[in-house]
Amino acid sequence: MANWFCSSVQWSAVTAWAASTSYSVGDLRRQLATPAVGSERVFRCTASTGASGGAEPTWTLTKGSTTTDGGVTWTEVTGNAAYAWQAAHARVANALAWIAAGDTCWVGDDHAESQSANLTLTSPGTAANPCLVYCVDHTVSSPGAGDLKTTAAVTTLSSFSLTIGAGFAHWYGVVFTCGVGSTNPNLSVSGTGAWHKLTACLLKMGASGASGAGIIFRDTGNSGVRVELESTAVQFGNAGQSISIRGADLVWKNTPSAIAGSIPNLLFANSSPVPCTVIIEGVDLSAIGSAKTLVGAITTAQHYYFRDCKLGSGVTVAAAATTPDGPQVYLTRCDSGAASYRSEKYGYAGTQTTETTIIRTNGAWDGATGISWKLATGANSKWILPLAAMPIAIWNGVAGSAVTATVEGLVNAATPPNNDEVWFDVEYLGASTSPLGSFASGTKANNLASGTALAASPASILTSAATSSGPILTFGSTAGVGDGYLVSGTNIPTGTYVVTHDATTVTLSQAVAGTVASGASIAFAPAWDGQAPARVNSASYNVGDVIKVASNPGRLFFCTTAGAAASSEPSGYATAVDGGVVSDGVAAVFRAAVRFKQAITFTPQMIGALSVTAKAAKAASIFYVDPLVARS
Repeated sequence: MANWFCSSVQWSAVTAWAASTSYSVGDLRRQLATPAVGSERVFRCTASTGASGGAEPTWTLTKGSTTTDGGVTWTEVTGNAAYAWQAAHARVANALAWIAAGDTCWVGDDHAESQSANLTLTSPGTAANPCLVYCVDHTVSSPGAGDLKTTAAVTTLSSFSLTIGAGFAHWYGVVFTCGVGSTNPNLSVSGTGAWHKLTACLLKMGASGASGAGIIFRDTGNSGVRVELESTAVQFGNAGQSISIRGADLVWKNTPSAIAGSIPNLLFANSSPVPCTVIIEGVDLSAIGSAKTLVGAITTAQHYYFRDCKLGSGVTVAAAATTPDGPQVYLTRCDSGAASYRSEKYGYAGTQTTETTIIRTNGAWDGATGISWKLATGANSKWILPLAAMPIAIWNGVAGSAVTATVEGLVNAATPPNNDEVWFDVEYLGASTSPLGSFASGTKANNLASGTALAASPASILTSAATSSGPILTFGSTAGVGDGYLVSGTNIPTGTYVVTHDATTVTLSQAVAGTVASGASIAFAPAWDGQAPARVNSASYNVGDVIKVASNPGRLFFCTTAGAAASSEPSGYATAVDGGVVSDGVAAVFRAAVRFKQAITFTPQMIGALSVTAKAAKAASIFYVDPLVARS
């Protein structure tokens, strides 16, 4: 594997050829007359029996060729490691044409080439032997780990495009600039059956046009192209420019301040009909904020995964998908601030977003903030094409015995939803001889069957023994009870909730206030009002606003008719049950949210993680799901 050298400045520093001059073997010279772009060479005197000719010879430009010049013989040696920077290539494309698979091209940190023509940089590297194109200190002839730099520049002028083309290569520290002025060129990373990794580089749109201009990652032959950007930012010259994914798979990771220049209105747009995957990990996209969008309305089966990214405040994650084969966009641990993070999904059937106000008390949290998942279905969502939320993974250590997974939810409706409107599926290890997945579904049997109503979360259970003191109640069965549920009944203090429970006993958060008799009816219900705003007398409310009231703890109320609240709390709030309606003031109407749950029982044959997926199919609807799955 050979090393080659490239520096526009060092090539210019080579002494130019001179007429009628005596040369010694070993002398290095470049052309005297300005050569055409791409024809810049360095020649070494390899034989001398007299002076050079009276006029500059017609140089033979091919690699390693010779040129006869009067009494001097010159051999082309551009970029050769034997002469290091003293015979450097002037252009990266020239160097790439000289090197072989597996070779390294050292590009000087003083390199600054430009040209008024379309430029394509093609690597001869292969999958087994990719080429390395690294920006390094131009004063070092044998660069090492401490000599890497980030200032080499390759630029096209005017309206000319720049393409990092076919082959396999790892680029380090190069600034690629495409176009100048109000023009519309493209900066492309492309090829067919190719791999490009760019580390500590910059992809820059120097042109300021917006009509079709931008950065493209492209598979030109449907043979697969993988592009990796690491610590590599992009810079735009106009807010109308964007990134277009045209069949290439892209991995973009570990990039602070990833967006420079003009902030694009749309980061990813105008993609081709070729499916692909885009993975963005640890990238700071916070420059793209309010009134901007990360992923546009692309009509291609593409998958975008944003993981551990910093987002701009108020940014729209994804435009509404217009076809079932449109993009699926996933957020995992992404947000604009430090207090919490979002795990979300966007697609044709609807969106799953992170909710921090309508949450179940003692339910799921992200380590700092309580959360639920808001499932908002699209107008075309249906049972055969539901919104499928991101899977919830929980550990199961039971094999050979029945296990029940229970998920809690809430909806602004009069009654609990049916199991063909929202439901949960569980994937588990149901075979004892292999890790072949088995599935237990909470929905109806098929599309022609009718759905049935999900269970209401609130439940009343009779005690099987008296409790005169302490926090433990005894029942014949605690089926329907959940940890964190509010508890009410005779001699149960207000605000009491379930700390833990087993098959027959419930441990309360505080001791009973007096004897709870055997056969007493005790009510259990999940609380969803912990982060909701309290009702305010005479305040104006809009449809969809949510409130809580102290007189009916644990329950949420959705505004269903806009208006101003009464000057004092109507008595209907205190007695409202799930789905009940309360008139408040002259026009405002509120409805108590319905709390529901679904329990799915199955028998794993091997221990291992369970995957629980919430699905919603009722079109243009909103469901709230607590992603803390209870396993019993």
